[in-house]
Amino acid sequence: MREKPTRQKFTLAIGAFAFLLLLFFGAAFGPYRSDYQSSGVLSGSQSGTDQAGVISETQTISFDSEAQDDPSMLVGETKLQRAGVVGQRIVQYQVTFENGAKRRQKIGERTVIEPIDKVVFVGTLRTETATPEAIPFTTEYVDDTTVLRGTFFIRQAGVNGEKAEVYSVGFVRGEEVERSFLSEVVLREPTPEIIVNGTDISGCNPNYSGCVPNVSKVKCAGETGPGPSVVGPLQVIGYDVYGLDPDGNDLACD
Repeated sequence: MREKPTRQKFTLAIGAFAFLLLLFFGAAFGPYRSDYQSSGVLSGSQSGTDQAGVISETQTISFDSEAQDDPSMLVGETKLQRAGVVGQRIVQYQVTFENGAKRRQKIGERTVIEPIDKVVFVGTLRTETATPEAIPFTTEYVDDTTVLRGTFFIRQAGVNGEKAEVYSVGFVRGEEVERSFLSEVVLREPTPEIIVNGTDISGCNPNYSGCVPNVSKVKCAGETGPGPSVVGPLQVIGYDVYGLDPDGNDLACD
């Protein structure tokens, strides 16, 4: 009959041990609170909607643009070679409250996605074009002692020459956007006009100061009819035998 107290003590010991185990595991595996921070999530004490602790924000990182010359494209033309991609970083801030005022201080950051720069091809090719332009001919006078004085005629007709101004031109979608002068090239030399000026006075009519041919009929330059043409004005110093001074002012072919 002495075994009953011993059994009661054993039962009480088992119960106490179980209670201690419950207390131990309750403390060790109680409600779990993570300090892991994600974008917009705070850890620490909370007061209504205000929160104090560490906050993590996700921010974008802008990409740069890079231009690369492309000699296969005309000046002014561009082509996207690679699109830019924004990067991403996570920035951590320490949020505190002091006298009701909220303060935020940056405590660290890390880049999670590197930005990719934008690359654009820029054309550098120029075309050359020539703009034709006339070169006016000159007039040369040649004295000829075998031709009566006062007589003029064209021995060689003048012909204009031609030159070209060469330009470097840039186009965009068929429209000119840039032009710069390069050089001037002569395509054809002009041919001068040659006019003969008679200087022989042996066959001149003595009634005029200039040389009017001493022939049967003479006319003023620009008139029609027989005989050689005379370029005036010429002084009538005697009798106007050819009627070259119809207004009688003593100037023939004026």
